[in-house]
Amino acid sequence: MTTDRIRDTLHRLSAAGLSVVACACLVVFAGYKSDHPWLLGWSGRYLFGAVLPVLGYVMAQAVLLFYPPLSVDRDRYVALGCLLSGALVSALGILTLPSHVGPIMAVSLGLLAVPLAAYRAFRTSEWLLSHVTLIVVCLVLVLPDVVGSILEGRVLADQRLPRWSDQFRHRWPDAAPFISAGGRLQPGLDLEVYTDDPGRPPYHMKTNSEGFRNDHEIPLVAKPGELRVLNLGDSFSVGYGVDQDRFIGPILESRWRREFPGREVSVMNAEVSDPAYGLLYLQRYGVRYAPNVVLYGYVDNDSHQAYLPIGAKGIFSLDSEGEVHTHPIGRAESNRRVQEAHAQFARYLYPRASLARIRLGTRFSDRLIQWMGEFPKDLRELRSTRSAFRWLSRLSERSERDGELTAIGALQTSHTSGHLRLVDFGSNWGMLYKKGHEMTAPLYANLFPLLESMHKTASKHGAVFVFVYFPRREQVQARDWRRFYTFWHLDPDDFDLDLEASTLRAFCDEKGIPFVDTTPALRTAGVHRNLYIAGDAHFNEHGQAAAAEAIFEFMQRYW
Repeated sequence: MTTDRIRDTLHRLSAAGLSVVACACLVVFAGYKSDHPWLLGWSGRYLFGAVLPVLGYVMAQAVLLFYPPLSVDRDRYVALGCLLSGALVSALGILTLPSHVGPIMAVSLGLLAVPLAAYRAFRTSEWLLSHVTLIVVCLVLVLPDVVGSILEGRVLADQRLPRWSDQFRHRWPDAAPFISAGGRLQPGLDLEVYTDDPGRPPYHMKTNSEGFRNDHEIPLVAKPGELRVLNLGDSFSVGYGVDQDRFIGPILESRWRREFPGREVSVMNAEVSDPAYGLLYLQRYGVRYAPNVVLYGYVDNDSHQAYLPIGAKGIFSLDSEGEVHTHPIGRAESNRRVQEAHAQFARYLYPRASLARIRLGTRFSDRLIQWMGEFPKDLRELRSTRSAFRWLSRLSERSERDGELTAIGALQTSHTSGHLRLVDFGSNWGMLYKKGHEMTAPLYANLFPLLESMHKTASKHGAVFVFVYFPRREQVQARDWRRFYTFWHLDPDDFDLDLEASTLRAFCDEKGIPFVDTTPALRTAGVHRNLYIAGDAHFNEHGQAAAAEAIFEFMQRYW
């Protein structure tokens, strides 16, 4: 009798939990709005391909809980059908459910089929208890977001955490406006932004009405005696992953204000992506602010990204005076030209294959690896897990992990049989450090005229142009380089980690361009602490401070 009561109680708990799960599913479904609605904002395909199968699956679970036992063979077929339907619901949910909650809920629902199938096959209360436990886990994960969305009056599709990539007004556009007065960032931002490291707290990000990452407005006309510095570059220069006052621009502004007490100092921080868009920005907008100094912060993938708008897509060109001219094209044509550029450089692979990458590719497809990288990001979006991640991070007293291979790094060899791609026009590694390779020639031939034109443009308007070199983590921290060449099966003697910097220095010396290599300062600082965000190529606040100090020391000669 006691066993029957326990079983009845577990039946009721499972049914109650499934009812709550069904309601949560409806809230998640409410986040989907079709361009061609058929019923309640849903298209017919979405209704019959996602809504009804998921809700029908939940109802079927409730029915199977209470349905009397069949013969052993029939119940085994029921159990098999339950498992197959669970797998199908997980796949449908991952592909179709909106927001970060949807994929997590879909996987949880699919897992519910396992204890229910075992219960139908063996009729033991232990499997019912497992079923209840999984329902509780599912609800603990998703209910904070579901209830929060109801209380806040927002659909879950709008609830993703703010990311750096969401804060751009322009993303490498192929037509006007190519860039704005404050760069590429959206104007008027004032929010907390998250990185992909769950243990790292969000960072504060603010932009003014033009899109500069500055707390204050910057008038076109400078105050009498004001020192103005225009800080150009990509995410390294304008502080991806660090707070508003912890990146290079504010640090330099603070140091120079102490250096020149009583003098107004303004460092204007404009995100421009790469030297091609940077030159366009400087000529169209930057010089209007009458800077005394123009800093351009360069990272190795800038040479690849700058190649696309000029060498590949042809949307920019330079005349004999170094002025940028634009040639807008459509998105389809742009994609075609970019694919041609990728094909041009696709043959540049490291000759030795990575056995670790081959094993990874044998076990999992690249598409599955990509999904495996995205699913934890969805999990980290949940309110219920954000605080847990941070608590566990503090509990373990982990400040920053180092030397981690990211999902991007693992996917760089897609369709290359485990050989490291030396150029991919993204977060590339290897090409500009490989000794004696002809593949660097077209990139440098495209880059050098851009730098020379920046220098001439700044000088023409009475400013000093300073070229600043930022190294990758593998160039700075020996442990990262060791882990990298071990994973990719590289011969360290094939690479010179200072080759790119020495090539750029030689060009700058020839053209009279002041050149700041922050590598030595970062290597010194990196002996005592990690300077990069965990699992990422960007500086953390310590790396930003070390780079700013190197720039400050170099600029002492100009004041």
